[in-house]
Amino acid sequence: MHYSKYISNSNIPCCNCCGENSHVDFLDIDHIAGKNQMDSEHELIQLDYSSKLRGKGLIHWIIDNNYPDGFQILCHNCNVAKGLIGNNNTCTHETIRLEQTFDDMTAHSSFEL
Repeated sequence: MHYSKYISNSNIPCCNCCGENSHVDFLDIDHIAGKNQMDSEHELIQLDYSSKLRGKGLIHWIIDNNYPDGFQILCHNCNVAKGLIGNNNTCTHETIRLEQTFDDMTAHSSFEL
């Protein structure tokens, strides 16, 4: 589940990527697989999901359908970065974390390339 209030075990919503929580107006609902790609997901089709849902309509649909998988809370910056062409549906923060993890693993490994 990718709804930040559930993940953080708090009543304060936050960005699932960078943790931004200073103001709820900075937060967006993100379609994890991409908005249009989710139109073909069987579980969401059964719940009458449509990529045309926006704003409060999408929020109400998510609540009415018991917070289905496929959505997360991101701040506007992370959501836009994730959607940029060439970012492969991944926020820059995630790319940096993966690179850092790889660097850490390489530094602590006896395996030589």
